Amino acid sequence: MPKLTKQQLEVQKNHMALQHERAVKVDRLGALEAEFRASEAAFALKTAESKVLIDEIRGWASAYAAELPVVFSGERYTAVCSEAKNQRAVDKTEFRRVVGDDEFFAAATIALGEVDRIATRLAGIAACVTSERTGKRTVATHAKAA
Repeated sequence: MPKLTKQQLEVQKNHMALQHERAVKVDRLGALEAEFRASEAAFALKTAESKVLIDEIRGWASAYAAELPVVFSGERYTAVCSEAKNQRAVDKTEFRRVVGDDEFFAAATIALGEVDRIATRLAGIAACVTSERTGKRTVATHAKAA
């Protein structure tokens, strides 16, 4: 086996330290995900129930003026519904007329869900969409056998 130079030994030492650092982080992520999975089912049930209750209470507030907050009280808690938030909308036809086609198409974004919905009716739409592996990678941890 050939003798390693000082530089090669340093690279090997740094590589081993990096491997250890990465192993510690992988193990921490795995432990966090194991804890999360253990409580995920109970959390999902509570989240679903919470969403239903929020929607119901939000519905009660719709009977009041949108610019005013509304308060509902229970025996132990108070729910405050804020004033309705302003939502902006764009008249696309008017916007295009004002800024012109070049600016309009530079600013336009097309939701892929809408493209998929339209594609079921119109042939040729699929040719307008490309797919590349540019998205984020998922990271999954798995417990090792003891």
